[in-house]
Amino acid sequence: MGKSLIEWLPYIAIAILPGIVNIIAAWQELNKQCRFLPFFKPHRSLGFWIWLLLQFTAPILLFLGVNPLNPKPPIDLKLIFEALGLGVGFVVVLNATTEVGSLSFGLKPVYNFFIDIAYNLIANKQTGRTAAFWNDLEKELNRPQINLIAGLNYLENYFNSDPALRRKQQELQEKLTKLDQARRKTPKQEQVKEIKSLIMMNVRRNDLTEVLNNFNCSQELLNRYFL
Repeated sequence: MGKSLIEWLPYIAIAILPGIVNIIAAWQELNKQCRFLPFFKPHRSLGFWIWLLLQFTAPILLFLGVNPLNPKPPIDLKLIFEALGLGVGFVVVLNATTEVGSLSFGLKPVYNFFIDIAYNLIANKQTGRTAAFWNDLEKELNRPQINLIAGLNYLENYFNSDPALRRKQQELQEKLTKLDQARRKTPKQEQVKEIKSLIMMNVRRNDLTEVLNNFNCSQELLNRYFL
């Protein structure tokens, strides 16, 4: 039995490649969709684990359907690249349909059904507190004691110091343009809305308290949400 398991290990390793590659690609989308959730901790979220399981298993099952491992196929570069390619192109495969007679079948509706469950579970835990936080932050930024100039200067340095953004000069320039627009925005209430949007969509969760400190936000607000 041990020898048989060892013989299957290379095939198992190749079979899980699509799932691993797809998780790496799909994580970018999840992070984008949930970036404005300052209190989202993926490892504590049931929705995240459902999302992770689906992103891992769906490409693997699809790969095994296209490349059955019984009988064992030869392990070569073609098989490995097929596994990698399916992981990278899984979203494209989802959009494909299969014709059976006069009927069309697609994987995407089934996939989206479970993805929606995962996102709804995330939303159930995050929406209320998140909405309250961004509402309170807008009120906070409208206080006379807030230093919008210092905060905006920090945001400019924050964007320019992001190595991921520096690899995407067009995206970096777009963010800096929006920041300059926020500097010139009047009246103050409208300027605050622009600043809140900049923070909401661009600041990483781990950096949020430092950004708020540079806007001179009150300790009461920080304690209420981050302690």
